[in-house]
Amino acid sequence: MKQYLLSIIFLFSLACNIGFGQQNCATDLSVQKGDLEKVIGQIDEKFDDKGKLQDLLSLFKSCVNKQELDNIKNTYLNLKFKAPQQEAYRGIIKKVLDDNKLLCVDFVKNAQEGGSNKNYVVELNALLQEYENLKRKNTEANSHEETPTEKNYNILSKLRQLLGDCTIGEDLKKVQKLNNQIITEGFNGGKTSDFKANLREVLNSNSELLKVPTAVITTTKDSPKILETPNLEEIEAQESDFNFGIYLFYILFAVSILANAYFLYERFMREPEEVINTKPENGSTAFDKQTINGLEQTNNSLSKKIKKLEKKLEKKLEVANDEIKGLKTLPKQSKKVIETYIAPVNPSKGKMPVPIRNIYTKQYFASPTSNGEFLAKNGQSEVKSGASIYVFSINGSEATFKFHNDPSTFQATINDPGNRIKPVCDAKNAYNPAAKEIITETAGKATLVGDKWEVKVNAKIRYKA
Repeated sequence: MKQYLLSIIFLFSLACNIGFGQQNCATDLSVQKGDLEKVIGQIDEKFDDKGKLQDLLSLFKSCVNKQELDNIKNTYLNLKFKAPQQEAYRGIIKKVLDDNKLLCVDFVKNAQEGGSNKNYVVELNALLQEYENLKRKNTEANSHEETPTEKNYNILSKLRQLLGDCTIGEDLKKVQKLNNQIITEGFNGGKTSDFKANLREVLNSNSELLKVPTAVITTTKDSPKILETPNLEEIEAQESDFNFGIYLFYILFAVSILANAYFLYERFMREPEEVINTKPENGSTAFDKQTINGLEQTNNSLSKKIKKLEKKLEKKLEVANDEIKGLKTLPKQSKKVIETYIAPVNPSKGKMPVPIRNIYTKQYFASPTSNGEFLAKNGQSEVKSGASIYVFSINGSEATFKFHNDPSTFQATINDPGNRIKPVCDAKNAYNPAAKEIITETAGKATLVGDKWEVKVNAKIRYKA
């Protein structure tokens, strides 16, 4: 009877697996789930990522389908990465996504605006062929020196090795470096300019993939270990939140020690002979004068430390009071701002309300196209490291723009003025590759036409050494 029952159970489970739909498993993440759980257990509750990571654990299982892998990718791209253990859990998740080719750029079939497809590999092959022809002409002319054309050819050949149907973050950083090194002297314009403009757009739109973790992750039975020192600035910022509580704890701890020391001291001062001469069974005195002197020294040392802590605490309280005073003035300031932008209405006098004044919004853009245009979809509300070159002040469909001296983009921009500066700026002095800053003397003007910002008036700039 038991054998029949076991057979029925086995056949039922088999029918469930076959009849109630195949799982279509893409991968098994059960091992990675254990590694991720260990890292999550070390993350403090105050970090926003912890909740997202805990929700993500349900997707790390023995049978993960394609849709669930996409959900893992979307969660990964939305993580803030602020916990000290960020490199550990980032490395675990990123390896899963890299192994399944989810964090990569398809240069063979890259979707562009309007629904068309752009094959960058074919485009680069055609560009290399043109450079090959020019290189052959230089050889026929018996030129022994490496020309700008040959330099371009060598750099683009290295770039060709990195472009494929799935270029991951590490290789994408190499693509970014090679793109910044391309020399346009001797052969500028045509296919070269178009290819560089399109490639910059791809790099800008996939900037998240360029944030590759540098720590090496090793997992053990106990917990994963990070072989690289965590970001000290982030840890210090986290610890500063607890400074006030730590100071208070030290003060209370010191006060308790002082209280105990004081009671002992009082006891010795009032009945010294009785306490000192009291002998236990072994014949030695309970306390001696040396012990009393030691307690007095400890008392003096603690008193000095308490005074130092009190001074630090007073400074902290002064800063806190100043911040509170500043917060109290915010409602008044807000009221003034509202009164500035919206004039009062007086219905009794039949006056119409004064229209709201123009309120400008800011957006940051990367390089313009060779035609001196900016794609509206590429505008960012905040400065984006490695991408922000121009800042727009937008009012409806009209905007003014200035050069934004961001350290992460300045050097690459000053090294490539033909593509990043000249299409939308007019320089009032000679180009200076050693300039440390670009001053915008007169803002440029642009108009939104369809999905592009067309530059109507170039910005007037000056190179400052």
